[in-house]
Amino acid sequence: MTIYRFVAILFALLVLVAAVLQIALGDSVKILRLDRANALVFLLLFSASVIFYIGRAKKDPHLFIRKLAGLDAVDEAVGRATEMGKSILFVPGIQDLDDIQTIAGLSILSKVAAVTAEYDTPLLVPILYPLAFAAGQETVKQAYINAGKSES
Repeated sequence: MTIYRFVAILFALLVLVAAVLQIALGDSVKILRLDRANALVFLLLFSASVIFYIGRAKKDPHLFIRKLAGLDAVDEAVGRATEMGKSILFVPGIQDLDDIQTIAGLSILSKVAAVTAEYDTPLLVPILYPLAFAAGQETVKQAYINAGKSES
Protein backbone atom coordinates (compact mmCIF):
# COMPACT_ATOMS: atom_id res chain seq x y z
CA MET A 1 0.00 0.00 0.00
CA THR A 2 1.43 3.35 -1.01
CA ILE A 3 1.58 6.32 1.30
CA TYR A 4 -1.03 8.12 -0.82
CA ARG A 5 -3.59 5.37 -0.36
CA PHE A 6 -2.79 5.10 3.33
CA VAL A 7 -3.31 8.83 3.90
CA ALA A 8 -6.50 8.84 1.81
CA ILE A 9 -7.96 5.87 3.68
CA LEU A 10 -6.98 7.36 7.03
CA PHE A 11 -8.57 10.69 6.10
CA ALA A 12 -11.75 8.99 4.90
CA LEU A 13 -11.97 6.98 8.12
CA LEU A 14 -11.52 10.09 10.24
CA VAL A 15 -14.27 11.88 8.35
CA LEU A 16 -16.53 8.85 8.66
CA VAL A 17 -15.94 8.63 12.42
CA ALA A 18 -16.58 12.34 12.79
CA ALA A 19 -19.80 12.07 10.80
CA VAL A 20 -21.03 9.12 12.88
CA LEU A 21 -20.23 10.98 16.12
CA GLN A 22 -22.00 14.06 14.80
CA ILE A 23 -25.13 12.09 14.03
CA ALA A 24 -25.00 10.13 17.31
CA LEU A 25 -24.45 13.14 19.56
CA GLY A 26 -26.86 15.39 17.73
CA ASP A 27 -26.57 19.16 17.73
CA SER A 28 -24.95 19.37 21.17
CA VAL A 29 -21.45 18.86 19.72
CA LYS A 30 -20.37 20.28 16.37
CA ILE A 31 -17.64 18.10 14.85
CA LEU A 32 -18.52 18.59 11.19
CA ARG A 33 -20.47 21.33 9.54
CA LEU A 34 -23.02 19.34 7.58
CA ASP A 35 -24.04 22.45 5.65
CA ARG A 36 -20.64 22.23 3.92
CA ALA A 37 -20.85 18.55 3.06
CA ASN A 38 -20.68 19.35 -0.65
CA ALA A 39 -17.18 20.81 -0.19
CA LEU A 40 -16.14 17.65 1.67
CA VAL A 41 -17.48 15.43 -1.10
CA PHE A 42 -15.67 17.52 -3.71
CA LEU A 43 -12.44 17.34 -1.70
CA LEU A 44 -12.69 13.56 -1.40
CA LEU A 45 -13.46 13.10 -5.12
CA PHE A 46 -10.65 15.43 -6.17
CA SER A 47 -8.16 13.74 -3.84
CA ALA A 48 -9.20 10.30 -5.08
CA SER A 49 -8.76 11.36 -8.71
CA VAL A 50 -5.30 12.82 -8.01
CA ILE A 51 -4.23 9.63 -6.24
CA PHE A 52 -5.65 7.53 -9.08
CA TYR A 53 -3.79 9.45 -11.79
CA ILE A 54 -0.53 9.47 -9.83
CA GLY A 55 -0.76 5.68 -9.58
CA ARG A 56 -1.62 5.41 -13.26
CA ALA A 57 1.34 7.59 -14.24
CA LYS A 58 3.69 5.45 -12.14
CA LYS A 59 2.46 2.22 -13.76
CA ASP A 60 2.54 3.42 -17.37
CA PRO A 61 6.05 4.53 -18.40
CA HIS A 62 4.81 5.47 -21.88
CA LEU A 63 2.48 8.22 -20.72
CA PHE A 64 2.13 10.77 -23.54
CA ILE A 65 2.75 14.40 -22.68
CA ARG A 66 2.27 16.80 -25.58
CA LYS A 67 5.19 19.09 -26.36
CA LEU A 68 4.68 22.84 -26.37
CA ALA A 69 5.44 24.38 -29.74
CA GLY A 70 6.62 27.64 -28.17
CA LEU A 71 9.42 25.90 -26.29
CA ASP A 72 10.62 24.29 -29.52
CA ALA A 73 10.60 27.73 -31.15
CA VAL A 74 13.07 29.00 -28.53
CA ASP A 75 15.88 26.96 -30.09
CA GLU A 76 15.04 28.34 -33.53
CA ALA A 77 14.85 31.95 -32.31
CA VAL A 78 18.16 31.75 -30.43
CA GLY A 79 19.80 30.10 -33.45
CA ARG A 80 18.52 32.86 -35.70
CA ALA A 81 19.81 35.57 -33.35
CA THR A 82 23.17 33.82 -33.17
CA GLU A 83 23.46 33.73 -36.97
CA MET A 84 22.62 37.45 -37.17
CA GLY A 85 25.06 38.31 -34.36
CA LYS A 86 22.34 39.87 -32.20
CA SER A 87 21.70 39.42 -28.50
CA ILE A 88 18.57 37.91 -26.93
CA LEU A 89 16.26 40.17 -24.92
CA PHE A 90 14.09 38.14 -22.56
CA VAL A 91 11.56 39.78 -20.22
CA PRO A 92 10.33 37.20 -17.69
CA GLY A 93 7.59 39.44 -16.34
CA ILE A 94 6.92 43.00 -15.28
CA GLN A 95 5.78 42.24 -11.72
CA ASP A 96 7.35 40.84 -8.58
CA LEU A 97 7.57 37.14 -7.71
CA ASP A 98 4.03 37.11 -6.32
CA ASP A 99 2.72 37.25 -9.91
CA ILE A 100 2.32 33.86 -11.60
CA GLN A 101 3.42 35.25 -14.97
CA THR A 102 6.80 36.22 -13.54
CA ILE A 103 7.25 32.77 -12.02
CA ALA A 104 6.37 31.13 -15.33
CA GLY A 105 8.70 33.53 -17.14
CA LEU A 106 11.57 32.57 -14.85
CA SER A 107 11.02 28.90 -15.55
CA ILE A 108 11.15 29.58 -19.30
CA LEU A 109 14.22 31.77 -18.70
CA SER A 110 16.14 28.72 -17.54
CA LYS A 111 15.54 27.03 -20.92
CA VAL A 112 16.41 30.19 -22.85
CA ALA A 113 19.57 30.74 -20.78
CA ALA A 114 20.67 27.15 -21.35
CA VAL A 115 20.29 27.53 -25.13
CA THR A 116 22.07 30.91 -25.18
CA ALA A 117 24.91 29.44 -23.11
CA GLU A 118 25.23 26.60 -25.60
CA TYR A 119 25.39 28.98 -28.57
CA ASP A 120 27.46 31.71 -26.82
CA THR A 121 24.80 34.29 -27.56
CA PRO A 122 24.54 37.36 -25.30
CA LEU A 123 21.42 37.34 -23.10
CA LEU A 124 19.80 40.51 -21.74
CA VAL A 125 17.21 40.08 -18.96
CA PRO A 126 15.74 43.37 -17.67
CA ILE A 127 13.97 42.90 -14.31
CA LEU A 128 12.70 45.76 -12.15
CA TYR A 129 11.99 44.21 -8.76
CA PRO A 130 14.90 43.13 -6.52
CA LEU A 131 13.54 39.73 -5.49
CA ALA A 132 12.66 38.82 -9.05
CA PHE A 133 16.06 40.15 -10.14
CA ALA A 134 17.86 37.84 -7.71
CA ALA A 135 15.78 34.87 -8.83
CA GLY A 136 16.46 35.66 -12.49
CA GLN A 137 20.16 36.11 -11.85
CA GLU A 138 20.37 32.74 -10.09
CA THR A 139 18.36 31.08 -12.87
CA VAL A 140 20.72 32.35 -15.57
CA LYS A 141 23.79 31.56 -13.47
CA GLN A 142 22.64 27.98 -12.89
CA ALA A 143 21.86 27.49 -16.59
CA TYR A 144 25.34 28.68 -17.54
CA ILE A 145 26.95 26.44 -14.91
CA ASN A 146 24.96 23.46 -16.20
CA ALA A 147 26.18 24.25 -19.71
CA GLY A 148 29.78 24.25 -18.46
CA LYS A 149 30.32 28.00 -18.86
CA SER A 150 30.50 29.28 -15.32
CA GLU A 151 32.84 32.16 -16.19
CA SER A 152 30.39 33.82 -18.64
